[in-house]
Parts: sequence; structure tokens; C-alpha cells
Amino acid sequence: MDGRRVQNGFTMIEAMVAITIMAIVAVGAVAYRSTAALDTHKATIQANAGRAGLYVLESWRASDDPNIFNPALVSGTDITVDANGTGPNMPGGNGYDGFTQLDNGYKITLNGFTCFATLCWKDQRVFLDNKGRQRRLRAYHIILDYDNRGTDVSSEDETNKSISLTTYKYY
Repeated sequence: MDGRRVQNGFTMIEAMVAITIMAIVAVGAVAYRSTAALDTHKATIQANAGRAGLYVLESWRASDDPNIFNPALVSGTDITVDANGTGPNMPGGNGYDGFTQLDNGYKITLNGFTCFATLCWKDQRVFLDNKGRQRRLRAYHIILDYDNRGTDVSSEDETNKSISLTTYKYY
């Protein structure tokens, strides 16, 4: 024997390297989880905006005359529409030429989520159906402004995101 003892285990440097690698992995996992939670929250808010817009838009589409539709009448237990709200401005150009705006804007609240809407419509084209009757294709459009940070907003000026939805109806 030469007098050396056999030692099992890790050196201090090996342990420090292992701890550093584990810390980097843990920080990455926490960052991923918090980003995923934030993205899920924003997606839920956008889905609420879309749901509120579709609810009003489809109710409007079901009405006979787009000029006399009153969105405040679609209010129910889960949704309220206030005709005194101010909606987003209709963009000039960009396909909005010839659209007719319905009133000044609306404040829509769906299950505590608030957004602001502008409704507009346009007759897209006139054609004859297979029986020779004149038919029209009308576009119903809604522009919604909302806050994707999840804060409660009381005016259209406090919003930071926008979504636009369009549906069509033959009549």
C-alpha cells in the first residue's frame, strides 16, 4: 500500500456546478410558467371581447333594419349594453369607405368584462337570385376596444387593444 485512501463523493466544484445548473433550470421553468399564465389571461380577455362582440353582432344581424337596431335591447343577465358609451373611431379608408355608423358607440359589459364598441354596416352588392329576385349582401361590422391588462376601464381612452368582427346577411 502506498498510504492513499480512496474517497467516494463529489468535490466542492462539482457540487457547485450541479447547483448552478439546477438553479438555471428552475428559473427557466418559473419564467415559462409565469409567461404562460400571463398569455392565458390575455387570451381569456380577448375571448371575452370576441364573445361580447359576437353577441351584439349576431343580434344586430337578426334584426330587420340595421338603422333602427338598438343594442341596449340585447342586454340580459350576463351582458349589458349602454348606448351612452363612446366607441372607437371608424378608421378612414382601409375598406371602411361606404360603411354607415350606427350611433356614436356603446359600452358593453359581459360578466364584469368591459369593452367599447362601434357598429357599422354596408350593402356590399346587389344581385339577382336564381328566381330573378333582387337580393343584397349586407356586411355588419363591429369594432371593439378593450384593455388586455385585466384592469377595469371606465372610458374608451383607457383601452389598449382592438378587435374587429364582420358577419354577412342576404336579404
